[in-house]
Amino acid sequence: MTKAVPQSETVDTDRLQGGEKAHFWRRHDYDNLECLSANFTDHQYDLHTHDTFAFGVITAGTERFMCDGREYVAKPGQLCLVHPGQVHDGGPADSGFTYRMFYPSVSLRTNRAYELRDGRDDMPTFANPVIDDPILADIAVELHKRLEAQPDSMAIDQALEQMLAMLIDRQMATEDW
Repeated sequence: MTKAVPQSETVDTDRLQGGEKAHFWRRHDYDNLECLSANFTDHQYDLHTHDTFAFGVITAGTERFMCDGREYVAKPGQLCLVHPGQVHDGGPADSGFTYRMFYPSVSLRTNRAYELRDGRDDMPTFANPVIDDPILADIAVELHKRLEAQPDSMAIDQALEQMLAMLIDRQMATEDW
């Protein structure tokens, strides 16, 4: 059985090889939102799950990952979406990849989905774990950079709200509506 782990426990930063980097941080002001900015050339995640959603943007290179037994490839500008409890791994498809990931709690995501879905409180789901949405990808990368810089501002609140709304509005599986 694959156990759910915080993302920060899936990478031993002391064992990263030549140029690989992983920076984790948590924003307590956003329901303990965990974030990761990483560059991997050799690092391979073992199969694992999260109690949170996991989504982010590949900013360089190509990532290959398994999700629920199927293989996916994500390229620069594409978003990756993984639901809580989905078994997945990940690693470089060729010479490495760089990405920026968000790990929002179910309650953070579900509260926004509830507002957008006329009071439906079931968990939002997404049809595909890799999506092409350049506008959403750009918004996600800019928000991620702001969160990493640690400023507390209304602009971050608004950007997070906008990103979550766009993600739910544009990418939620249509059978859920």
